[in-house]
Formats: sequence, C-alpha cells, structure tokens
Amino acid sequence: MVLKSSGPKTAYMPGSRQVRDWFGAVTRPANGGTYWWSQRFSTFLSMNIQTWSDGEPGHGGTMDHGSDKRSLKVYQDGTLIKTTDWQSVTIARPPATTPVHTLDLSAERDADTYRLSTRTHTVWQVKSDPVTDPKKIDRMALLQMDYGVDTDLAGDARGGRQTLRLAPHHLEDAAGAGQIQGATLSVSYDDGATWTPIRTDGKSGTWTARYDAPRHGFVSLKAEGWDDAGNRITQEVIRAYGLK
Repeated sequence: MVLKSSGPKTAYMPGSRQVRDWFGAVTRPANGGTYWWSQRFSTFLSMNIQTWSDGEPGHGGTMDHGSDKRSLKVYQDGTLIKTTDWQSVTIARPPATTPVHTLDLSAERDADTYRLSTRTHTVWQVKSDPVTDPKKIDRMALLQMDYGVDTDLAGDARGGRQTLRLAPHHLEDAAGAGQIQGATLSVSYDDGATWTPIRTDGKSGTWTARYDAPRHGFVSLKAEGWDDAGNRITQEVIRAYGLK
C-alpha cells in the first residue's frame, strides 16, 4: 500500500529559501503538474485525475492500483459512455460539436491507515470545442479545487473558529476556460451524514469561509466552483482535516 506524491520540475536560485509542503491537507482528486494533462485531440480526448493529490498546488498523488477503491464514470451530454476503476480515461471519436462531458469520480481508502481524506466524491462538468488540426492539442478546461487551511504535520487544526480558503481554477492554458464566477462550501462534522452551508466571501478566484467547529473530531468539506463558460466542479472530501 504505497502513496505517492510528485510536483512539477522547479528551478531555484542559489541561496534562496523555499518552502514546500508534502502530503498535507487537503488531499483530494486533482490533475497534477507532473502527469499528462486532460486534453482533446482531433480523434480522441483523454482525461487524467490523480485521486490522492495533497494540498500543495500542482502536486499529483496516487496509490498503488488495488490499494484503494475508485470508480470513474464519464457522461457525454448526459449519456453514460464509459466506466473504469482507473484514474484516467480515453474517449475515442468525440463528436464534431462542443459536448458537455461529466466525470463522476468516487474514491475510498482504508481509514485505519489513512485517517484523513478517507472518502471523496468529485463531479466535473467540462466543455471542449472540436479540434480539427491533427497537429493541435487542446488542454481541457477541467476545474481544480485548491484548499488552504492551517494544520500541523498530522493534518489537524486547532478546534473552534476556522478559516478556510477556496481557490477553484482551470488547468494552465486551458482551451475554453471562462472567468471563475464563484465558490460555495458546506461542512460536516459527522462524516457527511449532515451538512451545513457556510458563507464564502471573495473574488478573483479566491474565496474565504469562516465557521465554528467542535474542539475535536474531523471536518468534512463539500465545495463547488464554476466559470461563465459552463465548466464546473463539485467536490466532497470526508475527513478533509482533523481537529485537536
């Protein structure tokens, strides 16, 4: 049972001081910078999600196949066209139109070994225009959701008043990406049995939520982000971080 995390190649100036976090909260599905991007070609499209990506932007995280449970369903204009237990999927001969593809990814891992992010459910809606030039590749406007919360090395935050930052964003240089319009958040303290909507404030791609949590236990998150071009992400992370 191996958990892997990787980040993009980065150059550093000699003598500079850098801070990078690894395996920190909030672990969730994302398309990390060291993996091939979700893309559309003239004859097929490929979508790639790393199921257990840690909280550092740009990181991609995976587990050995068989050490977790996952199900990825792909819909094209509302019709189910593919189901797989892998983190990536390829669709041959996409229509010569601008379809809406919906990716529905559920993932679960052993709670005794991994006490945080034990279960996730993410749904993406993404539009992509046809690519007619066989030499051209369009990166898809697949939305990502980054979370910012202050935790210790164990992924625990101090209980009581919480401040969490939400940053929905597209893959870099994505074709068909619109302007980010908003983000919503709900929280749960009973592993998703009940949810409480939380007010979010912000603009320009970053929103802040403040709420009162118990002194101990876990915080589960349900977040949503969207743009004005019809692309959307809805993401649920059970036990996103702990409370101490």
